[in-house]
Amino acid sequence: MFRDEAGRRRFARAYEAAMAELPPPTATRMLPTAFGQVRAYVWEGRRADAVPVVLHPGRGAGAPMWADNLPGLLGAGRTVVAWDAFGDAGMSQQSAALRSAADQAAWVDDALDALGMAVVHVVGHSFGAATAARHASAPCCLWSGSRRRWSLPSGASGRDEPLQVASV
Repeated sequence: MFRDEAGRRRFARAYEAAMAELPPPTATRMLPTAFGQVRAYVWEGRRADAVPVVLHPGRGAGAPMWADNLPGLLGAGRTVVAWDAFGDAGMSQQSAALRSAADQAAWVDDALDALGMAVVHVVGHSFGAATAARHASAPCCLWSGSRRRWSLPSGASGRDEPLQVASV
């Protein structure tokens, strides 16, 4: 949320300038979830056999944070999806509060389902890694036969307890 419309406009201009530094995405999608719409950018890869990569940003960053990583992933021919997390910087449109770790896992699960990709590799950085870890260890993933994979560099839980990741 923004304090005022002028703040939202300043953020939107800076965000669009940051996005202009990235290769142009093939598509921009709004992924429906129980908590609102997740803004996702898709770069279609040339290799149909390569597992798509979903990039989950760190705190305060949004999709533009992946600028240095995109060339390598795209050069490998992978389809890449970068999105803006709920409750943080970006263009996603959150409509309901996230009140628990289960809520964090649920919105990620909804967004991944909305992508319509049978298998994905989720890469999370810092807070994004913590959110992805909560999703990876949630019942929706552990017991559903999920075909998702996770890489969680720099996983910060934001609490004093260690993250419990049962499936990576």
